[in-house]
Amino acid sequence: MPGGVSMARMTLNRAVTVTDFVALARQRIPGFAFDYLDSGAGDDAGVRRNARAFEQVLLKPRYLRGLNAQKVSTATVLFDQTYAWPIGIAPTGMNQLVWPSADHDLGLLAEKTGIPVVNSTLATLSVDKLAALAPSQTWFQLYSRNDPALNRELLRKAWEAGVKVLVVTADLPSAPNRNRDARNGFGVATFRMAPRTIAAALKRPIWLWHWFRQGRLSFENLSHLIGTGSGNPVFAALARQTKQDLSWSDLDELRRDWPGYLVIKGILDPDDARECVERGADGIWVSNHGGRQLESAPAALDCLPAIVDEVGDCTKVLFDSGVRSGEDVIKALALGADFVFSGRSFLYGCAAAGIEGAQKICDLYTRDITRTMAQIGCSCVTELNRSWVTEPSAINS
Repeated sequence: MPGGVSMARMTLNRAVTVTDFVALARQRIPGFAFDYLDSGAGDDAGVRRNARAFEQVLLKPRYLRGLNAQKVSTATVLFDQTYAWPIGIAPTGMNQLVWPSADHDLGLLAEKTGIPVVNSTLATLSVDKLAALAPSQTWFQLYSRNDPALNRELLRKAWEAGVKVLVVTADLPSAPNRNRDARNGFGVATFRMAPRTIAAALKRPIWLWHWFRQGRLSFENLSHLIGTGSGNPVFAALARQTKQDLSWSDLDELRRDWPGYLVIKGILDPDDARECVERGADGIWVSNHGGRQLESAPAALDCLPAIVDEVGDCTKVLFDSGVRSGEDVIKALALGADFVFSGRSFLYGCAAAGIEGAQKICDLYTRDITRTMAQIGCSCVTELNRSWVTEPSAINS
């Protein structure tokens, strides 16, 4: 083991982009785990569309402003909390498959760096345990249950743990068709250490060693409701309890039950955004689930300006999907987002080198954010607006 870790660190020193970490993750974790992390709906067209959308937006530098990276202000106030950087860790589930200690590592990272981390309903680590690691940084994301009483129980637990921001994911009306997972015979409801997965795991001895030490497929937020382990009864209970036909009346009920800030995630339509705000949402999270739910969904970045125009003057607008660099963060902020999140990139870091890899991903973002702001001549992230970008219509004219 020590030799393998040393080699990983040597390679880690040469990783300078999120794309580099993708390659390292592919080398270090089993193929089924990598494809679960890396893939999108269908054959990944939505993932590629998200990336192209960022490529189409260019930044407009303004020089001779007496500015350098040391003079840039990146602190951001969101929901009465000041965060050191305008980027956070988006909710992701089944993270122990990517790296057995990923949820724990991301909690430590959030506390150390002063960025928010969103605990998923399907996280390995329960919301109270994550909040103990990062008391001021932890949010909670809800995949709604069919039984409103179970929702209230989850919300009560989050609130008692000190969580003040609830994120309700709306874009889950059906299970997605992730073809790479299907080709691997892998899925949330079908995962088990069968001969096929064991054979893949044996090719990644470092991952396997850590899995035997601390890995276990579990959903700690739900274990008291569905049981523990990876057997069929647990998955059957999980599927039975998950509400897919979420409606406006369900949102009204969650608004009544949650005393803190309420954010609705997965919004791509301005009319939906307006309806969420009128029903009491404190934030709209523009997202296409990283391209993981509907292959033909538009790029989230392309939807952002219209939603900002519709509700940006009366609510906070958050963003994820396709973010891979500090320049991407700045582009989303300039197009109107108040805050930006990424899920996959931090998990690529965990997969590549555990908490050390996640920390380096964070360092890549923070250095790139300050460098980019200095390059374009913007001294404070709160000053970013569309005057700092050249949008696709201008590029292609």
